[in-house]
Amino acid sequence: MYSMSKTEMINLNINERNKVVEKYMTLVKSIARKYINRSGTLELEDMVQSGAISMINAVENFDYNKGVKFSTYARHCVEGGMKNYCKKNELIHLSEYQRKDLRRIKKLFDEKQLENKDIDITEISAELGIEKEKAINLICFLNKDKYIPIDDYEYKYGKSFEKEIVDNILIRSLIENLPKNQQNLIRERLKDMSFTDIGKKYNITRQAVQQSVKRIINKMKRELEYA
Repeated sequence: MYSMSKTEMINLNINERNKVVEKYMTLVKSIARKYINRSGTLELEDMVQSGAISMINAVENFDYNKGVKFSTYARHCVEGGMKNYCKKNELIHLSEYQRKDLRRIKKLFDEKQLENKDIDITEISAELGIEKEKAINLICFLNKDKYIPIDDYEYKYGKSFEKEIVDNILIRSLIENLPKNQQNLIRERLKDMSFTDIGKKYNITRQAVQQSVKRIINKMKRELEYA
């Protein structure tokens, strides 16, 4: 690996700094791959960019008087920068089991793409031995969108892999655009709360809740058809 003398470190201008960064990009990419494998949710290109910024800071702030090799200092800076990037950009903290499932889903999806095969959520959940609900949740997480579970009896169309994910994202958007009182009813229903319990919570009759939810869902279905 390229190594700089003390004199070179002191006299760096911007162009020279960039050359040093380029020479250490192999190290940056190596560290980035390690964090991508741990994360299972972030993109390699974004991680490398984060590492490159940290490498620039390392070059600019390195003090040879400390008696530390630049490569050691640079690795420390890059790893620290990538750790911070992961904390800021991962949507939620995942358990090791969830990360493992994410990696398995990504691998399966990549394999099917290479084979030019279409797959659906049911196939994914069966091949990986996980529940369909969990598979959709993790896939939407990979797409940087939060998943809102929808009752099977309302949205079980046997849709293709991509459409099922897109529909869930659209459904979230539709719900967020509803009036607040309608949002509350739908969100409670999606949590598997009964019509009776929802009625008690908002001081309305069971029948009124059922009719309202039905109207809202029918309206959302119509909007989905034209989305």
